[in-house]
Order: sequence, then structure tokens, then C-alpha cells
Amino acid sequence: NIKIILRNHIKKPIYSIITFVGFTLSIVAGLLIYLWVYNELSYEKFNPDYQRIYRVLTLSKQGDKVVKSALCYTPVAETMKMDYPQIENAAYISYNSEDSPLQLESGGDKIEARMSWTNDDFFKIFQGFKFMEGSPETAFDKPENIVISEKIARRIFGNNQALGKKLISSKYSNEVYTVSGVIKIPVQSHLDLGFIVSSKNSRFSSFVNQWYSTSNVYIKLKKDVKIDEQFLNSISNHLSRYTKYTDKLMFQPLADIHLYTDYETYNRDRDISNYKYVWIFSMLAILIVLMASLNFSILSVARASERAVEIGIRKVNGGSRNSIFRQFMADSLFQTFLATILALFLVQLILPTFNHLASKELILNISLKLIINLFILTFIVGVISGIYPSFYLSSFPPISIFRRGSVSGSRSNFIRLLVTVQFTLAIFFIVATLIFIKQLNFIHNKDLGLDDKNVVVIPTGLWYDNKEFKQELLRNPNILNVSASVAA
Repeated sequence: NIKIILRNHIKKPIYSIITFVGFTLSIVAGLLIYLWVYNELSYEKFNPDYQRIYRVLTLSKQGDKVVKSALCYTPVAETMKMDYPQIENAAYISYNSEDSPLQLESGGDKIEARMSWTNDDFFKIFQGFKFMEGSPETAFDKPENIVISEKIARRIFGNNQALGKKLISSKYSNEVYTVSGVIKIPVQSHLDLGFIVSSKNSRFSSFVNQWYSTSNVYIKLKKDVKIDEQFLNSISNHLSRYTKYTDKLMFQPLADIHLYTDYETYNRDRDISNYKYVWIFSMLAILIVLMASLNFSILSVARASERAVEIGIRKVNGGSRNSIFRQFMADSLFQTFLATILALFLVQLILPTFNHLASKELILNISLKLIINLFILTFIVGVISGIYPSFYLSSFPPISIFRRGSVSGSRSNFIRLLVTVQFTLAIFFIVATLIFIKQLNFIHNKDLGLDDKNVVVIPTGLWYDNKEFKQELLRNPNILNVSASVAA
């Protein structure tokens, strides 16, 4: 069978190249989309107990509208942990409205970093944040401690150790902090943190019990506890026990934040997407692979007249229909497996460019799980591609073959159907591509009503005290004008 397969491909190189290239490109596209979809579905799952972690949302009535928000009242974290034994940990995290200047105590360049403050339970909930320096147990044992992200640590200290070093935040009267930890925040986290201060710090401790203060609140349930109707009923009037607020509380699973956020996040959440994109790209991958499979089936059946004599001779010499069926199926699987191997190498080459286009950091790790998934995918594609040609070609009666009979009837109609489906898919992709190109050109060429060329936006964190900075910029002859704004 292997010799026959190789001989037929050598005899008809153009046919072989068309089918093999089609298989390879479809699997490359399928693999890239698989990596993207897998990445989208993996957000927050680096946390060991992500199934037990929820973000507390608020539903509030504003006029005739009910508004869902990621912001919750800061004291909710402590009061819920105190009132409900089902909750193991509760944490809040509050952000500054702007990035804050941060620099070494001994001087040096200032850098902009997002400042936030939280309580001791934060790292008990988000255990997926790996401490590169320090430990979660001692991170907030002193009010002046701060934990910084690995990115901020590299910008300030380079490859030197950051633990124990002193940093100044000039935004708050040159307050001095001590680095108690450096954390690595995975890109698959919705949290975008620069440096975190303990709420024990006197500057922030007053907000902890103030019901006008708002934060992002997270809870971690105890094992085997679920958010069921009984639990929801028990917390339905939680806010009214402590305040006059009529807002209601909701609980969003941590892993749902990336794809199922249908509310205002106040620009604090990072890289929010939508589950619809996952479905769209998954269907796109299936359609691409389906086109390659149809291409193989149609070309195989189109060559039926060339293979008919070979099939007739094999049957006359005792070849069974099953053996001929297995040969054609082997041909389909052989090409698919070869295309998969080549596709793996091509994906490794294309991945950096794809990451740049998709703004992702996808990695093709050749793991056992990936190999199993590829094997299953390859087998399914090979079977789908070869099942009809194998049944069709192996069913030729020898007498009709040697009389040079023709194939007609329902089988010919079925081939026409396959061709129609393939052309429909091809036209769909062409039209969709043209629409996307036209839309992108519109976005790029639309007159925005302002000239955005040679305009640079610099986040400074200087708030209203920016006159000296503006004057310094205007001394540069290459700068025409300087303006400042403050985000509310």
C-alpha cells in the first residue's frame, strides 16, 4: 500500500502538491487559531483555586436603568468574610486614578507605575502570582512595605535584587516605601498592577471601613461550597444591614472575567475580550479544515477514471473491496500526517509574526496533551477527507471498468454538491476578507477632525502640579505646544 501511494504521488506531482499544500495550510491555520482560542480560555486558570474565586459586582439603580459594575464598596470584603462562614478569604484592591511617579530613595529617573492598595487576604486568593523575591507571608507585615511587579523591578533595578530597597512615591509627599516582594503577573490575568501598598499604611487605612470607598472586591469560597440559591438568599440584604444602600450584590467567577464581562470596568481590567470571538474563530478554523478536506475528496473522485483500471486489475486478481478501501484511507491519512508534521515547523516560524498581529504571547509547547490533540485532529481530518473517495473508488465493479463505463447518477450529484459547498466557502472567505480590508481602510483614512501626527501623549502622574514640566518641554525647539489634562 505504501509503495502504491508513493508511486501514485510521484506520477501525478501537481495533484499531490495541491492536496498536500491544502492540507498543510489548513492545519497551520487551525493550529494558530487553536493556540489563540486555548489562550483565551486559559485566563485566570494559573491560580490554583480559580474555581472557588469570585469577583463581587454591584447592581444599582440609576434613574430607570439598572447598572452592573465591577466596583463594590470596600468594607464588603471584611463584612462578608465576618458574616458568612462559607467564605474562606476576601480581599479588595483599590487603584489610583492615574499612574504614580516612583523612584529610588537615592535618586535616579522617575518611572510611572500603577499604584494600588489591598489587604492581607489578596495573595491568599491570587496564589498564582509567583513571588520572584520575598514571600506572601511577609509581604505586608509592615505598613511601609510595598510589593512591585517584575516589570517595574526590572525598570528600576535592572538585574539587581530589589528586596529591601527603598522607593519614593513623590505623589504623596515623597513617602518612602520598602520593597517586600517582587511578583510575576502572568499575561493571562485581568489585573494590571505596578506596585501594591498594604492597607495598613496610615494613608489608606482610613478607607477600609468607609462605605463611600469603592474597590474591586474578590472572595474565595471554602472547598465544596457553591454559589447556590441558598447562599444568594443569605447575602441578598447584606448592604442594607450596614448601610441605606439598595444595591444588590452579584458574583462573577474569576475565569469568566476575560470573556464574559458585560459591564463598565473603568479601564482597570486588562485585555478584556468576548466569548463571541472564541466561537467565531473556532468556526473559522473548522471551515478552513473542511475546505481542505473537500478539496482532497473532490480531486480524489476527479481522478477516478485514472485509477479505475488499477482498481479493476486489483479486484480481478483477488483484491477485496475492504483492502482497496483501506488503501485509499491510508493515502488520505498519510498525507494528513505528513502535512501535520510540516505544519508544526511552519507554525514555529510564523508564530512571532502572528503574536505581533494578535498582540499575544502564544507559545507552541510540544506537550503530550498537544500531541494527543493533534493526533485526534489529524485522524479526524484524514477520515473526513478520505471516507467518501474510499467508498466510491472501492465500489467500482470490474466489468464496468473494463467496458469503460461512466459514473453517473446520485454519486455525480453528490460530487456537484461538494464542489458547490467548497466554492460557497471560498466565496464567503473572499467576501469577508474584502469587507475587513475595506473597514480597516475606512478606520485608517477616516478624518477624525484633528491632526494626530507628531502628537505624543505622556502619562506623568503630576496632576495639577505640571507647570515646571510643561515649561521644560517648551524649551525644546522641536516641541511646538504642550497641553495637559487630568482623568477623572
